[in-house]
Amino acid sequence: MRLRSGTFKLLAIIGLLCCGSLIPSAVLSASLSSGLQRSLADNASESISALVFFEPDVESSVALKSATVPVTNFGDRYKMVRRSVVSSSKTALDRFSNELSRSSASIEIKKSYWIANAILVEATPRDLALLAEFESVELIVEDAMLELVDPIDVAESPTVIGGAEENLLAIKADKLWAMGYTGAGRLVMSFDTGVDGSHPGLASRWRGITAGDPASAWLDPFNSEFPDDNSGHGTHVMGLMAGVFEGDTVGVAPDAEWACAAVVDRGSGFTQTISDILSAFEWAADPDGNPETTDDLPDAICHSWGIPKGIFAACDNTFWQAIDNLEQLGIVNVFACGNEGPTEGTIRNPADRASSPLSSFSVGAVNHAVDGYPVANFSSRGPANCDSTIIKPEVVAPGVNIKSLKPGGTTKYMSGTSMAAPHVAGAVALLRQYNPDATVEQIKHALLISALDIDEPGEDNASGMGLIDIENAINYMPAPTHAAIMYQGYQLPGDANGIIEPFEVVQLSVDVLIGNYDVGGLWGVLQTYESGVTILSDSAYYGSLFAGNKSANQSQPFVVQADQYVTPGTVITFRIDFFDENGEFLNNAYFDVVIAQSKFAASGSINNGQLSVGSCNYGAVGLGAGSMIDKGEAGFSIDSIDYLTEFALIISDDEGNVSDAVRNTSGRISDNDFVAEVETGLLVNPVTRWGDAEVIGSCIDDLAEAPIGLHVEQRVSMFSDVGLESTAFVRYTISLTDPFASKSICAGIAADVDFSGLELLGLDPSRNLMYYFNSELGKYVGIGMIGGAMHSFEYFSNPLASKSGLSDAEKADAVWSGEISELPTKLADYGHFMSMPPVTIAGGESVELVAVIIWASSEADLMLKYDDAYDKYMVPTSADDDDGTILPESFTLSQNYPNPFNPATTICFSVARSQDVTLSVYNILGQKVRTLVEGETAIGTHEVL
Repeated sequence: MRLRSGTFKLLAIIGLLCCGSLIPSAVLSASLSSGLQRSLADNASESISALVFFEPDVESSVALKSATVPVTNFGDRYKMVRRSVVSSSKTALDRFSNELSRSSASIEIKKSYWIANAILVEATPRDLALLAEFESVELIVEDAMLELVDPIDVAESPTVIGGAEENLLAIKADKLWAMGYTGAGRLVMSFDTGVDGSHPGLASRWRGITAGDPASAWLDPFNSEFPDDNSGHGTHVMGLMAGVFEGDTVGVAPDAEWACAAVVDRGSGFTQTISDILSAFEWAADPDGNPETTDDLPDAICHSWGIPKGIFAACDNTFWQAIDNLEQLGIVNVFACGNEGPTEGTIRNPADRASSPLSSFSVGAVNHAVDGYPVANFSSRGPANCDSTIIKPEVVAPGVNIKSLKPGGTTKYMSGTSMAAPHVAGAVALLRQYNPDATVEQIKHALLISALDIDEPGEDNASGMGLIDIENAINYMPAPTHAAIMYQGYQLPGDANGIIEPFEVVQLSVDVLIGNYDVGGLWGVLQTYESGVTILSDSAYYGSLFAGNKSANQSQPFVVQADQYVTPGTVITFRIDFFDENGEFLNNAYFDVVIAQSKFAASGSINNGQLSVGSCNYGAVGLGAGSMIDKGEAGFSIDSIDYLTEFALIISDDEGNVSDAVRNTSGRISDNDFVAEVETGLLVNPVTRWGDAEVIGSCIDDLAEAPIGLHVEQRVSMFSDVGLESTAFVRYTISLTDPFASKSICAGIAADVDFSGLELLGLDPSRNLMYYFNSELGKYVGIGMIGGAMHSFEYFSNPLASKSGLSDAEKADAVWSGEISELPTKLADYGHFMSMPPVTIAGGESVELVAVIIWASSEADLMLKYDDAYDKYMVPTSADDDDGTILPESFTLSQNYPNPFNPATTICFSVARSQDVTLSVYNILGQKVRTLVEGETAIGTHEVL
């Protein structure tokens, strides 16, 4: 069976049985949905849930026309329309109540809706038939359960950090970003399976945090209080609207805030009905419950759902009132058209609505990676099901192999019109940032008329008006009526390294661009809802500025202090509210600051189905909850239990200088000497990975008290091979940043494994392996080094219910000492140092420290797993050489001849088939100097200079 995305299936259609007398068919066809009509004869005595929609009255027409009234201010227009819609709903309900009082029908009203002139009732089929005769009733539909159909295609993706995805470039989102329109100050919403609210690509911009009101940003029929997503569909959709994952832009409006109504297939036994979606429409019309506020209103709602053809009548109007009223309030609704293509007339309800070109904005999918942007075969086609003269969909957007966010902090590829629709919803946020007062009709018109014509010439039933072009669309938008202030970056005037370190007080200057109009007396007010920093001075005056000018508040900066024990790498989201000289609010902007780290600092987790491990690009591994660098990553987890409090690199030179990511003297947080490198960011599961899963990051030691001048690449790799399922490989490649320098260094690691403070230590010097264990619990975690001898091993004890602090002097002594400590004899909470022999490296050279972290159930099991890990790393060739006659026993790289002063040497090698190849150079001590080749290598002869 082929699965399709972005749509619903009705799981149950409630039946109705005629009892006592026949129900006139004329009445049934007038007011009862086709679903009820087909099943009325099956169950007449039991009460069922149904939605009763009332006929619109004169006041409803006033509400619909109000968008054309010349009220240019969004807030004023919203309040006027809302009053009209609520009044109309009350009038309609009163008229129905009058008819009900004169009828013999007996019903229980469970809920009334003002967004759609409707009520949810419990009633017998016979009583529903009586309601269908009321003049005030327009339609009665069963409150049917709904199910989201899976996407057309799903695939895991490597997380490659930096830049923007090609699908975003295809719609020219990057062109608006360059103009300063990134979605800052705007809000996008989805009606979907939920969102992973902890995903680092979205977490800081959830409106529940930024506004301090979770209930205004998360609606769940099952009353959870924090966004989650059992399916993954909703997280992917939200990522396409507003996602930024560790520098990799996957969302059209990467600075927008987001909110979600989790009213579509939640999974895990949860079900949703039509009434849940109607409740979501009403919630979205006033999320904070205060009709005097408008900053809680979304600019766009993305709907990746629909009713399959044949369940409801063609162009059934169940959702029309809710959609119309919501759009008159100023909220653009965008619908995925469905995945039943390429057959004609397969667009789903309500995307198939044909009452006007702008009434139901449906979106099809194209393949952005193929010239000409062909419409995807699965994308549903028009025309509208109830009127073959109405062309559908309205527009198309990329929807084939689209990368976005996946619950758990990673990414994946998905295909479907569910992926196309959020491109359009994100585009709405950018256009609303340009003109916050633009109406729904103005925005839709701009997107339609500016679209790039593809497929057949002119509008057609495959691509509509064509592929959206946001850069062109802005030319068809009405000019804004007041200045827009756009965030352009921040500076830390007078700060030596440009990083806010723990307990440091800094001045914060925010760069802005003045758009559209001159502004007199611009003020900015800074705030944050997050812990980790204190704002000491929150107001800044920018002065009078002309449209198009850039400015900064360096003469009156904000003042911020980081908390003393804030975790390095913590991301703090700030908001600036901008006001003119009269105190009139203009707009706001959001930006993130990484505390005690570069803004390019990132972390991520990988797993192989049994083991999960966290890593980062500033020298540490684990980063689980409660660790020295608590980033909420996986730590070192078996069966979801994390045993790793600390695992970090430590390097000391022969002058006693130390650069490390180990705990500081407080025993609470990392010393944080390594700063994430700008150029490389973080790579999670790259295509060229070694193993089944890998995280790669790079850093330099610029944050150290006395930097040694180090560059470090950190790789954490995992395999699913038998014997390696519970092993993580950690490789540090260490070099000097100065190509002309030479340093004597000693490198090692410090670690702390916890079995609730009840562990002993073991040591196998022949394997360069130490281990933490509790034999009664059957828990063993080994940490060993591969490829070189163990120079030093030293353990330390932690106080009860806390952790020992470590000074730089203690760290230097531990790695340089050359001593192997005797082991403790009592159960306690321990940590340890271990190091490789000292080495002298020069500029252009490197040395490698390779460690393994292994989970085992016994000492014997641990030794077997270490040996498997050793063999995996030290036997990299696929050649069959059981008798030792094929592979050479050793290689020697000699001085150049005849000219020994030639600075370059060419090494030639060949492979008989395409495979993974590693070519490394070692010194006479057996220490790796440099890796020349690593990764997939094609068949043939190769040269390395």
